[in-house]
Amino acid sequence: MKRSTKETDRKKAMQTAVSLEKAAVMAERGALTEASARNILADIFQTSTGQRLNFYTVRAWFDYWLLQVEEGRAAGSYTRYQSVSNRFLGFLGERSESGIETIRPDEIAAFRASEVKSGRGATTANANVKTLGVAFGLAKRHGIITTDPTKALTPLRKTQKGGGKEPFTMEEVKALVAEGNEGDKEWKTLILCAFYLGGRLQTMATLRWSNIDLAKKTASFRERKTGLAMTIPLHPTLESHLLSLTAPDADAPLMPRIAAMPSSGRSGRSEQFKKLMARAGVTAAKLQDGKGAGHDVYSKSFHSLRRSFVTEQANAGVDIDIRKKLAGHASDEMSEHYTTRDITTLRKGIDSLPNL
Repeated sequence: MKRSTKETDRKKAMQTAVSLEKAAVMAERGALTEASARNILADIFQTSTGQRLNFYTVRAWFDYWLLQVEEGRAAGSYTRYQSVSNRFLGFLGERSESGIETIRPDEIAAFRASEVKSGRGATTANANVKTLGVAFGLAKRHGIITTDPTKALTPLRKTQKGGGKEPFTMEEVKALVAEGNEGDKEWKTLILCAFYLGGRLQTMATLRWSNIDLAKKTASFRERKTGLAMTIPLHPTLESHLLSLTAPDADAPLMPRIAAMPSSGRSGRSEQFKKLMARAGVTAAKLQDGKGAGHDVYSKSFHSLRRSFVTEQANAGVDIDIRKKLAGHASDEMSEHYTTRDITTLRKGIDSLPNL
């Protein structure tokens, strides 16, 4: 059997022909593996173009991707991405050494099913597929693959019972503040910061005095989850509370004991806040049972303070663009492209929040 190499250079044509013959001989002997076929094809490509053709196994690509994540993402995001990556590679087993372009949508679906079987909820399983999609999406942009196998999947329906996540009512917020004031007063500071600044737990718990400008009456911080730089006007109630505290030095934590707590586990901030909720008589419905690798999900948690931050402004008729700006929502990119808000305008949103 004869086949043209399509080469006009005699030397290159001979090298290509030798490589093709080598592949044919290995195939006849049953010794042509995926790895050897890749190497032969890479040799032909290099002979023809002078450039090395790069192939990635699934494992090699995910290793490369995680390096990019580690350099450009917050530590919390990197840890979560690494965990999903490790479970996906473990699920694939020997397939993780195959080319990344060979991964099929049904394998992604099977991995998602294994996540649910291990006890993770539908929401978490869907989020983990999106995480894989970040890695496959990067591979597609680099020309390593032509299609992203995660895009073929339809998200699972949420398995949560009853309603969804809820904000705290104003009565509940006041009860939480009162309970925080009775015990470790750092909790009162944390609750007020979350309610009046709208930040997430990790960001609020690690605020420092250097984040607070009492002269300008603003708080400036970078959200750990999104990386967004935020500057929020201080509500009079929060300002008054901060003025009542003693600042050891400009870079000291606003809440030293809470800042030193672990972020998870029985002694972590989330669990400690749940106990404070119980003492304050604030109840929450269980939306999802934690099984295996999963965890219990409740209708109300510390994040409900952030929901209250947005909800109370909405109830007061604050413009949606201002609410989105103050909350730093990721979906605000297009709005921000056309809208510029100064600190005076943002203050109207903060001043709409009720006094506690």
